[in-house]
Amino acid sequence: MDEELVEQKLPHQHWKFKDVFSKAASDILLPHQLYDYKIEIEQGKENTLSFSPLYQQSIAELKAIKQYLIKYLGKGFIKLN
Repeated sequence: MDEELVEQKLPHQHWKFKDVFSKAASDILLPHQLYDYKIEIEQGKENTLSFSPLYQQSIAELKAIKQYLIKYLGKGFIKLN
């Protein structure tokens, strides 16, 4: 069903990329690489990455964030620090 829907909605010229839209493929985390990307803070520059509270969110937004976190923590896509 998933593949049929993609073929219906995706323009024909992009069908060679239809695997990008696969639900099954999106549920698999890519293998870990030998390197990780890191954001380096430049010395002498103002640190704008300090803690700041989130903007006020509605109950619906908070529930959506909670569902997202539960889903992707469970899949191992994100980790607690």
